[in-house]
Amino acid sequence: ELHLFSDNEEINEVASNELRYFILYALIGWLYEYRSSNREQRLDDIHLSISYLIKYLQLCKNYGLVKQVPIENDDDDKEKFRLHATQDRQ
Repeated sequence: ELHLFSDNEEINEVASNELRYFILYALIGWLYEYRSSNREQRLDDIHLSISYLIKYLQLCKNYGLVKQVPIENDDDDKEKFRLHATQDRQ
């Protein structure tokens, strides 16, 4: 994983030409959200989308751009959600 940004930097220390990479996690999350996939893969794509969007928000928090970041559920909760969603389809 490429680390362009540091946890101990402030936003004004980031080079202007590197700012375009700041939204990379948000863009990847958005792409997974709108990716066309089959029904079985869709839930995994949504989880990936949420994961990348939370990474983006965490990066924003590290630079003081937002104050709070939603907490991502652990894998156990994801499995419960997957089981519940599967039961709803039947």
